[in-house]
Amino acid sequence: MAVVLSIMSVMASAETGVPDNKMRSLLRAGDEILCVGDSITAQGVYTGFLQQAIDTAYPGQQIRVVNLGVGGMTAPGGVESLRGYLKDHTPTVVTVMFGVNDTGWSSTDAEVKAKNYETALKAYIALAQEKKFRLIFLRETGFSHSAEADVWVAGVNVMLDQLLVVQDRVGREADVPVIDVHNAYLKALNGAWTKDSRYELTPDVVHPTQPGHAAMVAEIMRAFGIGLPLAIGEQRGPVRVGKSPRVTLQALDTVGVSAAKKNSGSAILEVNVTNLTSERLIGELSCMLGGRKSTKVVKLAAYAHQLVSFNIDLADMKERWTVLPSYLTFITKDSFDANEALFFCSTVIPVVKQTAIPVDFQLEALELKPTVPCPVKDLVVSRQGDALTVSFTWEGAIRIPAHAGFKNRYGKIVDTPLDLLSRDGQPCDAVELFFDTRSILELGRYTSDVDANPAGITRIGIYHELQGDKLVAAVQALPTTPVGSIQPLTVAGNRYTLTVTLPPAQLIGFSATVSARETFGTSGNFYRLTGRPNVVFEPMSYMLLGSNQPQKFYRIGY
Repeated sequence: MAVVLSIMSVMASAETGVPDNKMRSLLRAGDEILCVGDSITAQGVYTGFLQQAIDTAYPGQQIRVVNLGVGGMTAPGGVESLRGYLKDHTPTVVTVMFGVNDTGWSSTDAEVKAKNYETALKAYIALAQEKKFRLIFLRETGFSHSAEADVWVAGVNVMLDQLLVVQDRVGREADVPVIDVHNAYLKALNGAWTKDSRYELTPDVVHPTQPGHAAMVAEIMRAFGIGLPLAIGEQRGPVRVGKSPRVTLQALDTVGVSAAKKNSGSAILEVNVTNLTSERLIGELSCMLGGRKSTKVVKLAAYAHQLVSFNIDLADMKERWTVLPSYLTFITKDSFDANEALFFCSTVIPVVKQTAIPVDFQLEALELKPTVPCPVKDLVVSRQGDALTVSFTWEGAIRIPAHAGFKNRYGKIVDTPLDLLSRDGQPCDAVELFFDTRSILELGRYTSDVDANPAGITRIGIYHELQGDKLVAAVQALPTTPVGSIQPLTVAGNRYTLTVTLPPAQLIGFSATVSARETFGTSGNFYRLTGRPNVVFEPMSYMLLGSNQPQKFYRIGY
């Protein structure tokens, strides 16, 4: 995407010489931004998005984002974590985001929880005054599990709301800005629910997927004024919270498939820019996406709107799948407005009858503290019409067999050999296959009806069971899988092959997991074919399989 000459410097020099402090970013060159938080921060997703945006907006300015998130941490625990960090480091900006764990995941003892939370917030303020860093509070996201009413979720969110009210008050009294990540997240979630009421941004109720993190970070970026000139000297630009926009920026939803050959294949991001004032406005409209930024000059009459298009070169999306916030800004000589839209792109791999795609688990797997190499090797997938054949080598002579009647992680008795509602693997050795055959309008969405199976996913498990003194390979599918769609499993030595006939689909999402247990239970290793570290297993991370030439699938919006 081409970048045009910035008009900000022209405007500033013509009228005031340089932009005043109000038209500068909060950030300065050389800043260290320390993000203190719980497991939502520890996921490293919104902090990674933030670092990428800063590097794109301010290349070479040595601004660093540091993650100090710890799973299970509460606000008081974060104070001690920060104290320890400050012994050897001098961050210049510190964000603090807690609340979810401080609820105790219940709606009881509200007074005690609120008091402990307030005490911790004041301890952060004291540290900021002592160590001279810029402190910023973030309102944490909260609990959700589809748009369907849930009494427990509603109750614990009431508890969280009480803590956030305390955070707002403490921040206001101490002049500490509070960035409303919470409502930015809820806005995105409600927008997703208009597409599908089963949409999940937190499949496990609390940890956001990448789309959820994209909504969070866009609000942080807007509040930081990313896109404006960096602050100079001692004075920083303001933290932009609670200001009514002069301009609205709305990206139009779109979905499609484009050729993926070099220097071809693109998506169009269209932005509806609306002037909410009675003045004529001239400004720069910018779209920042990953490491790219494109800018156009836009002139708007009073109360007028204009549709502006940006071309996204999909050939630049070199990873197998990419999720990013498309960050939009509109800057005039005296105003700054920003918004975001979710961008998702995935490479479509052709798998016709004659072509098998090798997948190396050692390269693609998300390994959760493995102690041995993944026993599954040389996995290949081929497609003929609506039939997919999956073949792999399952190494190792020892197999932990499956049996019915075990307890899952919630203490419920599972009366089948595998628990196909589990998100964290099986208690026995098992290979599980996942197929997403939804239309491209829905492809990749996490719309889970149960703990780990997004609606529209076919899930099949391959395991071994004891028949007398012999281990025999077997297959289990979800009860909703049509009878006759799975052909008999074939085993030749340590090579396993399974063919599945799926509902007709232009594209098919595919993934697999491997459970390699040491004994029957949770002891052992778990490998994912697709995914990224610390991100919940989600269908947008699946390999996309097609039947034509290499392509790119893309979605703008939810």
